[in-house]
Amino acid sequence: MLNTFFKNMLCCALLIAQVTLLWAQEDPAFNDGNTAYYIPSPNRNTFYDLVVTDDGGIIMAGVGEPETWNFDFAAIRLRANGQIDSTFGDNGVSLIDFKEGNYDDRCYAAALQSDERIVLAGVSNDHGRMVRLNTDGSIDSTFAFQNTGSPAINDILITGDDKIIAAGVSGFSDIFVSLYNADGRLDETFAQQGSGSYNVGAGIDEEEVQIILQDDGKIIVTGRVDNRNFAVRVNTGGVIDSSYAANGIAWVDMVYSSTDGEQAAAALQSDGKLIMAGSRETGSFYLHKMSAARLNTDGSIDSTFGQNGYATVTETPLNASFKEAEARFVLIDDNDFIYLGGRKAKSTGWWNFAITRLTPDGQLDSTFADNGYAYTGGSGSGGVAGSGETITAMAWDNDKIVAGGEFYVNRFLTGKTATGMEKPAAQTVRSFQLGANYPNPFNPVTTIPYTLGSAADVTLRVFDVSGRRVAEYHYKNRAPGNHRIRFNGFNLSSGLYFYRLIVEGNISANRRMILLK
Repeated sequence: MLNTFFKNMLCCALLIAQVTLLWAQEDPAFNDGNTAYYIPSPNRNTFYDLVVTDDGGIIMAGVGEPETWNFDFAAIRLRANGQIDSTFGDNGVSLIDFKEGNYDDRCYAAALQSDERIVLAGVSNDHGRMVRLNTDGSIDSTFAFQNTGSPAINDILITGDDKIIAAGVSGFSDIFVSLYNADGRLDETFAQQGSGSYNVGAGIDEEEVQIILQDDGKIIVTGRVDNRNFAVRVNTGGVIDSSYAANGIAWVDMVYSSTDGEQAAAALQSDGKLIMAGSRETGSFYLHKMSAARLNTDGSIDSTFGQNGYATVTETPLNASFKEAEARFVLIDDNDFIYLGGRKAKSTGWWNFAITRLTPDGQLDSTFADNGYAYTGGSGSGGVAGSGETITAMAWDNDKIVAGGEFYVNRFLTGKTATGMEKPAAQTVRSFQLGANYPNPFNPVTTIPYTLGSAADVTLRVFDVSGRRVAEYHYKNRAPGNHRIRFNGFNLSSGLYFYRLIVEGNISANRRMILLK
C-alpha cells in the first residue's frame, strides 16, 4: 500500500508544471539594485565563503587586516536587503584574533549549524582552527575545538545532525578528512580517532579543496594537483572507498592539449553524478574558457556529458582586453541545471563577475540571461580599488542566487525557485504559519518555511511513519517574520515523514513530506 502511495506521489511530482528560467538579472531589492562592496577594515581583506541564513541574511567569511600584517578571521552579516546588519559583531563585522604565534589567522570556510550558529574554519599560527560564533557575532565559548595537527582547514560541511566534516591538505602529498561532533570535539569513531589522511600526490593546491556529501553519507573531497584534478571518496567510517575509480581516487584532466587547466569547485546532480567545474586553456594564457567535467557514480568520466565528458562552453569577445573566462564555483538546481560562477570578459573591457548556465547534459543554455551569461553591475577595474573581479562563492537563496567575491556580494533573480516549482501556500495555525516543504518529494535536502507573528522560541521535530522521532532542532527567540529551516535527510531511508513545528512550547502544526532516494 505504501509503495503504491510513493509511486503515485512520484508520478504527481513529475507532472508538476516546471517554471522555465528564461531570464536572470540583478535583484533590484538588494542594496538598491547595486553590486555591494564591503570592506571590514582599512587594510587588505579577502572573502572566501558565504552562507545564507533562514531569513535571507548573508554571512560573508574570510580574512580581515585591522592592523598591518595582523590577519584575523572575518565575518560580515548582511540583511536580506543587502545592507550591513549593525547588530552583528562590531557594527556588522566580527573579527577574531587568536593572538597566537605569528598572528596570521585566515578563515577559508563557513557553515551554519541548525540553530544558525556560525562555524568558521581556516588556519591560525600555521595550524588548523575552527571557531563558532553566536547569531549576534560573538564568540561561542562552549565550542571546544580539538586540533588534529593539520596545517590548515580548507573546507567544512555541516551534516544533518550538526556534525562538522573538515578537510584540507596534510603535508605535501596528502589530504585529510576529520569528523567533529556538534560541539567541536572529534568524533573518535571516524577513521583514526576522528581524522584520516589519504595520499593523492605531490603539489596539492590547498585553496581548491572542497567537501561533497553523498546521499548515503560517503564523503567526496575534490582538489587539484598541478594540472590534474582529483576526487577522493571516503566511506562513512573514514576509510578510503577502493570501489571508487582507481583505489578510491578519480582523476580529471581539466586541460586542453598540453596547456594548463584548473578545477575550482564541485557539486552533485540528483542522480549522484559529480560535476567538477573550472577552466581550460585553448592555446595561450589569455584564452581560458569556463569548463566542467562529469563523473559517474563509480568515478569514471561520463562521456555523455558535453563532449566526451567535458563541457567547454564560454566564448569571449574577440576585441576584449583579456580573452579569458574562469569558473570558480558551481551550483546545481533541482532540475539538474548547472550554474558556473566566476569571471568573464563581457565586451571590450576587463573581466566582469559572471554566471553561466549549462543544461543538465553540459550544453550552454542560451535562454539564461544574456545568451547564457549573467553579469553583475561592476568589475574589478570599475569597482572599488583593489577589489577582485571573480565570483568565489555562491549559494541558493530560495529562488535567487547569492554570489560573492573578494569584497563584494550580489543577488540574482532567476525567475524560478531553486526547486523549479512554485511554493505551496502556508497553513495558518493561531499566531504563526507553517508552510509546506519544498521540494516535495525531496532528496535529500528540503526547505521548511514558517512565519511568526511575534518573537518566540521554536522547535522543529521530524517523525517517521511509526511515530519515532528522527530529528529535533531548537531555535531560541526567533524574530517576527518569515523563516526557513533547511532539513537534510541524508542519513534517513526513503519514505513518508511528518514534521511538527512547536511555538512557545504549546501551539503546533504538522505537515508531511516524502524522501525519495
